[in-house]
Amino acid sequence: KQRQDFCWQATISRQQGDVFTDKGQTAQALAAYQQALAISRTLNDRVGTSHTLHNLGRLHEKTSNLDEAMRHHKESLQLVQQLGLKRAEAISMNSIGIIYKIKEQFDEATRYFQEAIRLNRMLGQREGQAATLGNMGNVYKWQGNYDAAKQHLQMGIQIAEEINHPQWLAALTANLGGVYKMLQDWGKANTLYERGIALARTHQLK
Repeated sequence: KQRQDFCWQATISRQQGDVFTDKGQTAQALAAYQQALAISRTLNDRVGTSHTLHNLGRLHEKTSNLDEAMRHHKESLQLVQQLGLKRAEAISMNSIGIIYKIKEQFDEATRYFQEAIRLNRMLGQREGQAATLGNMGNVYKWQGNYDAAKQHLQMGIQIAEEINHPQWLAALTANLGGVYKMLQDWGKANTLYERGIALARTHQLK
């Protein structure tokens, strides 16, 4: 029972960290996550530890502390790989890819995104596929590989439509507009931007 009580304490601290993160209260979030992490490590709870490490990575990413974000995400990835948690592995791969994308280390970003796509396809996680295809599309856009960017964004849009996910559909549609903007196809870009805005407004109304 004592172990169970400590597990609950770690979970509650982690959830408090999530709330503080979403409210932008970085110091409070960091303290809550560190408390959760200390409890999980003391209990040798690798699942709880990996979860908190991932959330710490998300916090540091939000505050642009990219090296710390990378360190926490990679430590979380190592744990979920040891535990065989494929869904969590896909999420971690995508998170690491995003940090490499922000750092403009596009080859590394591509490697992690491709592995996340592979895992999500294997698991049938279509929302994860749509998100990571969108991230891959943006990497290709920044590299000037516009055909590959369009291909990946269009695949993401198709999945978002099939699973009726207006949030991702709006984001991916707008991102596709950004590709056409780079190609100086202003009419197509404007149409896609307007569609993305309309979808975003529809999603907010629901």
